[in-house]
Amino acid sequence: MLLSIFVAIGGREVWTGSGGKFLVPGPYASTDAYLAALLNVPNASERCLEVMSKLYSKRTVFYFCPPREPRGDFVYGVLSYLSWPQDMRKVEIGQAELADKLGSIDRSSASAFIFFELQSPSEFSRGLHVGPNLSVALLQAPQ
Repeated sequence: MLLSIFVAIGGREVWTGSGGKFLVPGPYASTDAYLAALLNVPNASERCLEVMSKLYSKRTVFYFCPPREPRGDFVYGVLSYLSWPQDMRKVEIGQAELADKLGSIDRSSASAFIFFELQSPSEFSRGLHVGPNLSVALLQAPQ
């Protein structure tokens, strides 16, 4: 009896659709739904697009996130998609090794450093922030 009620109600919902209850309609509805949960900001796709538009150059954007972090992988994928054709490289690294890694990167080849769930060093404290988990440090163009 309970199974037949479940099938009837569930089947009706599948047949008629959710009526827009799950996602707010819009051009970035699906990415906003994911990013809102990961970055804790509304309209995250538009905010990321705005930030990524400031980064476009022939130089690489380095994305730093903790190792083996599925949320970091997903945010990297979305940012790569939103910033195409910008070259992005993901660096999985712990907080303790971050400063050494930043020191080893040739800054003339980079346009920005993006930090997901990592505390950016003080020299990048004036970066752009997209919620509490994502910060972007724009680097000066080589002279």
